[in-house]
Amino acid sequence: MEESFAKLEFDTPKGRIAGEQMTVVSRRQQHMDALWDRPGIGGVSESDAFWYCLGPGPSYFLVIPMVSRRWNSLTVNWVVRPLTEERMRAALQGDSMGLQRAFGGNG
Repeated sequence: MEESFAKLEFDTPKGRIAGEQMTVVSRRQQHMDALWDRPGIGGVSESDAFWYCLGPGPSYFLVIPMVSRRWNSLTVNWVVRPLTEERMRAALQGDSMGLQRAFGGNG
């Protein structure tokens, strides 16, 4: 997942940047449930993983990996949603480390 995340592109106030230049301030994941699964063929997994990211500007994003399994390979597609500062703060409530990474001493 890290490799495919690094290749993502994000539109920020400072221009388009690659995922490898983003700071992941918090990752939340419980488990991945298969939406469908056929023996020998594979399946598509709905993700309950949420990556909260910080970019230049500052800019804030929620990034959700969607994993597809076909035969013996995995494919990760990403859903990228920009967040306002207020929504980022609300999403990180209760995560003091995430708030510190995203907002420094102002978290």
